[in-house]
Amino acid sequence: MTPEERFERIERNLALQGEHLAMLLENAKTHASDIEGLIESSRLLNEQMRLGKAERDQDAENIRRLANIAQAHEHRLDDLEGDKSQ
Repeated sequence: MTPEERFERIERNLALQGEHLAMLLENAKTHASDIEGLIESSRLLNEQMRLGKAERDQDAENIRRLANIAQAHEHRLDDLEGDKSQ
């Protein structure tokens, strides 16, 4: 093989490696974009879960307050009925 043929072969190999590196770089960019999308989706889901928990906690507090009001009214009615029976 002549030196010129060797240089041509080396240049072809370098060109192929360059193309391969370019494809790998593009692939890495695509994966990075996919990962960024997943991270953003995860952030949104976490925020929705946080808001849902806050709403659930507020609902639970409201239910406890309503239960206390109902219990107070029940005691009041019991007291009123007790007064009528005497």
